Amino acid sequence: MNNNENEQKNLLILVICVIANVISFIFTRGIQGLEFLLPYSGVFAQIGIISSVIAILTNKKRGFVTMVVMWCITSIPPLIGLIATGNIKMLPSIGLFILAIVIDYVIYSNIAQSDAMHKQLNIQNKNLMESNKLMEEKDESLRILAYKDQMTGMNNKAYFSEQMDEAIQKNQPFTVIYSDMDNFKGVNDTFGPEVGDAALLTYAERVSAFCGTKYLSARTSGDDFALLLTGEHSESELTNTIEQLRRALNAPMNIHGKAFAVTSSYGVVSYPNGGENSASLLKNAIVSVYRAKAGGKDKACFYGQS
Repeated sequence: MNNNENEQKNLLILVICVIANVISFIFTRGIQGLEFLLPYSGVFAQIGIISSVIAILTNKKRGFVTMVVMWCITSIPPLIGLIATGNIKMLPSIGLFILAIVIDYVIYSNIAQSDAMHKQLNIQNKNLMESNKLMEEKDESLRILAYKDQMTGMNNKAYFSEQMDEAIQKNQPFTVIYSDMDNFKGVNDTFGPEVGDAALLTYAERVSAFCGTKYLSARTSGDDFALLLTGEHSESELTNTIEQLRRALNAPMNIHGKAFAVTSSYGVVSYPNGGENSASLLKNAIVSVYRAKAGGKDKACFYGQS
């Protein structure tokens, strides 16, 4: 039921309550011709009070004001009779009207207090939801800071290690291809750190483009990058993947008018044979990289090979 329909329903209830209140007043007054109803005046008085309560419960402030006005109007005849004749028999009727107004006030004040508390709770709930949203956004920002490399925007070593550990917990086989740029220090020394940083960003873009959504990639340190290949792969499959990667990364760069090419050495380690956790796997991958560099650079070395 929408607000408009609910408003119309409440107005109808208020009108019915007003009519019931008027009828109860007439019957309790012993109007000529209706004297036989006087023994039931108490019942009609209760109907009048009940109708006022219903009006307040459904219409709240509007119902309270309406019924107080009704009680004031209906109390005028007995009040005039009391003043004019001094007939104390009018006192019970006046007392009933006063009691009815008091009851209506108590009910309305409790409803108003309840509504105020409900409104305050809604405000507090809204503020809490906004606070939770801000906390979630803050947590997301912290997560990005914790897992993203600030220079390249790639995943960092912490995120890469976490993904390896998750795969290890699930006992899922995978292979890590670890790359280290050859003679990158020479680029910085020859062309300057500005060109070196640009070359590093270009290299990172090439790694990310090669991996796409197929492989997980990360920048693990200065000029070191790692790829995570899930599932089992033969040595020939891995060799073919590394060759494709090597061709993508070894393409000449032209940065700030400086043309040069940078090669990389690769270390390959697989779980479960290459280590029991992410730390040991990365350590063994780096050891394999050093062996590749010692063997002439621009090549790959599989962990466990001499």
